This record gives sequence, structure tokens and C-alpha cells, in this order.
Amino acid sequence: MSTQYVVFIHEVTWRLAVVREGAVTLSPLAEAPTLPERVQQLTGELASAGYSHTPLLLALPSSWCLSASISKGQLDRGNRRKSLAFRLEEHLPISAEDFIADYRETAADTVLGVCAELARLREIVDAFMAANLPVRHLCPQALLSAAFVAARHPDAQAVFLGPPAAPSAAPCELIELAHHGPTRWSWFAQDGPSVEEHLTAWRNSPGQPNRLYALDGPPQSAALRSDAPSLECLAVPDTTAEQAAALEGARILDGGVWPWIDFRRDALAAPHQYEVYREPLRALVAALILLLVCVSLVAQWRGQRYQTLAAAQRQAQVAVFQRVFPSQRTPAVVKSRLLSERQKLLALHGPAGDSANRELSSSSSALVQLRDLLKGLPQDLRYQILELNLQPDLIRIEGQAQSHVEAERLTIALRQAGAFDVEAPKTQALREGGVSFAFVAKPRLAEPQAKGGR
Repeated sequence: MSTQYVVFIHEVTWRLAVVREGAVTLSPLAEAPTLPERVQQLTGELASAGYSHTPLLLALPSSWCLSASISKGQLDRGNRRKSLAFRLEEHLPISAEDFIADYRETAADTVLGVCAELARLREIVDAFMAANLPVRHLCPQALLSAAFVAARHPDAQAVFLGPPAAPSAAPCELIELAHHGPTRWSWFAQDGPSVEEHLTAWRNSPGQPNRLYALDGPPQSAALRSDAPSLECLAVPDTTAEQAAALEGARILDGGVWPWIDFRRDALAAPHQYEVYREPLRALVAALILLLVCVSLVAQWRGQRYQTLAAAQRQAQVAVFQRVFPSQRTPAVVKSRLLSERQKLLALHGPAGDSANRELSSSSSALVQLRDLLKGLPQDLRYQILELNLQPDLIRIEGQAQSHVEAERLTIALRQAGAFDVEAPKTQALREGGVSFAFVAKPRLAEPQAKGGR
């Protein structure tokens, strides 16, 4: 895994996470009054960390995000995301034109919609692009942390994100999971009644959940005590929520997974949004070029091989001609000259020559036999040829027909075509219907022409 960089965006202090070989280094940035100054400080920190203009992932605070579970039934197929945005708008105190949203399917008819203010994110993305810092993903930090836990603990049914060690009144979050994805995201204050209410609601949800994983400290709630022995609350050791989000962000930047929720889309889509596929496409193009080169080399080798065989055959024909006609000049087309001399020889031998001609004709080309066979087969019958064995002096045919009569008609039609002597077929009824047949067809020899007349 190469070095990846995740930037944690906060209202006051940003943090840079450098993930190198599975180790996370978190560096807080100094406070700055304006956004361009913060980006400038980040640029200096990236340079100190050995940054080489690789894509970044921005982790957004939960206070910037809103979520709701919405129905996906009867959506406009032509503009599904726009229809989902209007349904999400019904649950939020912000209009669909003012937020950027992404969606995650949670059940057959519902999705989890998560959104953030469009203008705020656009300002940040423009500042990064102006500083020549490519932003590939915009993801909520809490969902990155939950995805890290879900990937390493497939049995997790919820992830609890407690407050950091400093302020005890910091907010808590509960991400409920199903099918390795989020189904509900709750953000609430760190006080007894709020924690009790949300954990009790999760505990009483359908499916009887019993496995809760906690980052940054387990919750203190009566809902998780001895009255529910089957309910387990397990702490994720040696990992904070920020470290988990950084590791998951590095995995996303490395191309290993796709984020659950990503706001780098639609109005905030990257100008080169398919840049992530550049390296795989380059590898694919290189593989195709290598394949074409190999195919070309193999074709050239086979062509040279065929040329060598053809030259050897021509040389053999020349040798035969020079042996038969040692005193004559070798013609340009030896085969035609040899065939011509052969016809003259057969004509001089008379009937004996006709007999020799018939013997030579009996071993005709297999392609000629196949042509005559296909021409003689009937067109008005339904049959199936399963095996066709072509030999110089006979053809074996096996297949299936609808009845014994049609198998007999098949041999009769082939016999009447005049090119073959066909034996009666051997037929056998099949258990599933129809009959199988097998017969032999022998090519007919050309009859000698009559010499003279009465």
C-alpha cells in the first residue's frame, strides 16, 4: 500500500492523517482565520510529509451532515437521484437545491440518504483545487470509522462513537448496520437520557440486535447491563475514531473499497472523475498491445511455416517432373503440366486408362464428398446428424429422426441424388421419442464412356 493522505475538516482545527504501511500519523494544523490560509498551511504540512500530488480524501465532521431513511418505491427512472433528493428534503430543514446528497440502500424498499450543505463544501473544494490539491472523495468521518469496524468485525450490528477523552459533554453517534452497510445514523448529546433513549431504541429494533462495537470508549447505559445477557458491547482496542477513519480512507484511496457515502459527485463531481481508473486502463491497454503483438508474431510465424511447406511441395513437384521428363524444361506451373500429361497417358491406354481414371477418381476430395452429401440430403424432413465420418471410399452417418419412415426416406433421397450408393439404415427407437439411425454411403464411380456404337 502506498502512502495516503486524509484531511479531517473541522470548524476550528484541521488535522492531517498520513497513512504509511498501516501506521497513522495525525498532525494538527495551526488555526487560521480564513479558508485559503488553512489550505496554505495544509500545503506546507503535506510538503513536509513527502506529499507527491496524489489524490486526497476529506473527512467531514458529523455536525455538517444530515441523514434520514427514505422510501425508494415508485421513483422516476429517468432521474432517480433527483427524485430521492426531493424525498430526502421532506425530512430535513433544508431544500434539495441547497444540499449535496448520496444514498445507500438499506432494504428492499428503503435507502439511507445523507447530505451536507452544497455551498460550504463547494467553497472547500474550490480552495483545494486552487492550491493544486486534488480532492477525490468527500466522506463523513463517522461513516468512515464505522466502515473500518464493519470490515474487521463482520458480526457488528452497530457502532458507537463515544466522545474523546477531553470534554464529557461532546456528542455521541450510533451507526446501525445491516448487510455490511449503514441503515441509520443517529447523532446525539453525551448525556444520560439521550444515550439511554437511543441505545434502548436500537436494542428494541427488529431483528433483536446483540452486538455493539464502541470506539473512543463504551457507552454507560442501563440498556447494556445485566438485564440483557445476550447483548454484548465490545470496545475496539488501540484504535480511536480518527485513526479508524484514516485507515478506512487510505483503503478507499488505494482502490481497495468504495466509500459508503461520497459527496464528490453531481454538482461537486471532479473534473477528471475517472482518474481513479487511469492506471488500470493503462495496464489493460498495455495488455491488449502485448496480445496484438503476440498474435501478429504467431501469425507471421505460421505464415512463414506455410510458405516453407508450400515451397517444399513445389520443389517435390519439380523433382517429379524432372525425373519423369529429364530432357524438358521445367514449366512455371508444374501441377498443371503433370495433370495434362496424365490425361494424355490415360487417353493412350484406352479402356485400361478409363479403369485407372476411375480408381483415381474414387479417392476424391473430402470436401467434394461433403458437398455432394449435403446437396443430396432432403430439405423437407426434420432430422439431426450427430456423427459424420468421411473416408476415401465410404461415408458413415449417424443421427436421429422423428420416425423409422423418415429415416428410410432420408436414405432414399440420398440414393436418388445419384452421387452415392446408400445402404438401408439401421434404426432404433429412442426412449424419449423418435429414432436413431445409422447407414453407410459409398461414392459412385464415374462410368466409362461407350466407345463406338451399334
